[in-house]
Amino acid sequence: MMKRFVLWLGLFLCLNGSSYAKLHGSSIEGTSLGRAWTAINTKGQVLSAEQMRGKLSLYFFGFTQCPDVCPTTLLSLSEMLTLLDEGEREQVRVVLVSIDPERDTPEILKAYLANFGADFEGLTGSSAQIKQLATSFKVFYRKTPLKNGTYTMEHSANLFLLDKKGNAKLFYYGDVKPESLASDIKTLLND
Repeated sequence: MMKRFVLWLGLFLCLNGSSYAKLHGSSIEGTSLGRAWTAINTKGQVLSAEQMRGKLSLYFFGFTQCPDVCPTTLLSLSEMLTLLDEGEREQVRVVLVSIDPERDTPEILKAYLANFGADFEGLTGSSAQIKQLATSFKVFYRKTPLKNGTYTMEHSANLFLLDKKGNAKLFYYGDVKPESLASDIKTLLND
């Protein structure tokens, strides 16, 4: 009994002393989130999950005509990037995945993201590609008709951080503070 207690205490102290114990996001390690998809980037190129490896990747799902959540989140992500030094920023990509492929062409997505800084990347594609991408992250979205004959998109506003190998690491709610994201990114880059 005492031996088991000592093992648990050691594990507890080890975890709390490690840099991972100080992370702000919720761990999604060991999941297969974000692994199986293809989409089109703002240059019109088809990309796969495998091609996004090599940098920490922070994914957000939204659309360019979103009136509130998306621009607010993207501004927060832009602020987060200013908290990283140049070397750190070069190792991170922030990706907006459009859940409105009917309206968000690569050109429109590129012009929209330019409002938030040069460090943002965008993904769009066919409806099937976006569905596959959203499913790979278990992201909710749906098209909702409006009375004026147009539509809007309902969607979850979460963020997903994948490591340089494309493995799921951390999950955040959309209202995460830029300082918390920057802190976690610095920790992961230094480990």
